[in-house]
Amino acid sequence: GKIEDFSTRITKSGKKMGTINVLDFHGNIEIAVFERELGNIEDIVKDEAKRDLPYAFRINISRDDQFVRTNLNEVYSLEDAQNLDFKTRKLKKNSKFSKNEEVSAPQKVREYAELEVLLSLSELSRQKLEQIYSLVFSKNAPNNQKRLILKIKNEATGEIFIYKTEFIVSDYVGEEIEKVAASA
Repeated sequence: GKIEDFSTRITKSGKKMGTINVLDFHGNIEIAVFERELGNIEDIVKDEAKRDLPYAFRINISRDDQFVRTNLNEVYSLEDAQNLDFKTRKLKKNSKFSKNEEVSAPQKVREYAELEVLLSLSELSRQKLEQIYSLVFSKNAPNNQKRLILKIKNEATGEIFIYKTEFIVSDYVGEEIEKVAASA
């Protein structure tokens, strides 16, 4: 992300600390910066050439009853960050990191083949759509092989409406959907 804003203050114990506001593809995040990394951040903010560059941040996240706090551990240039192995962690209910839930980032998103089912708008009713939804919902499972895409054709206008669903189904579900749609 890019450092958008930086401010410093003195803590109750008399130590200097800072706060950076980082803008990335997902929005803004505010990160607390303590003495160990404060000098690095001040150098980046003071140098015009460094200020507009994007950086990678290794942070520590903690949560209590009301707040989620993010503290800066280290700052890396994007070139340096490419060679590092960043880990993502999930917060548990008791707000401690779980070592057994640790995974290496980024994870590859699974690609699915598509199962396209063409239905006629004139044959569909609300009841049939509810039956199709219940059927597909019960057959949805991540270990299946195909992402369901429903195509509904309006014979009067020749239009075809395409609904790309998030349901992951097997091949035979298409036949079951067509049976439900064809039933009286």
